[in-house]
Amino acid sequence: MAGIPFSQSQAHSALYGATRTAELFCTIVNRWRNLGGWPPTLASKSGDF
Repeated sequence: MAGIPFSQSQAHSALYGATRTAELFCTIVNRWRNLGGWPPTLASKSGDF
């Protein structure tokens, strides 16, 4: 679904898992943003965030 390649032989490596998780997260966020994402936040009048 996400189009991210997966290697069964490397699946138990912590580095491989972390890399694939980060790639999946970025794919999800980028797709969400491309579909309209979240509205921009409005700055308050006092300048606080």
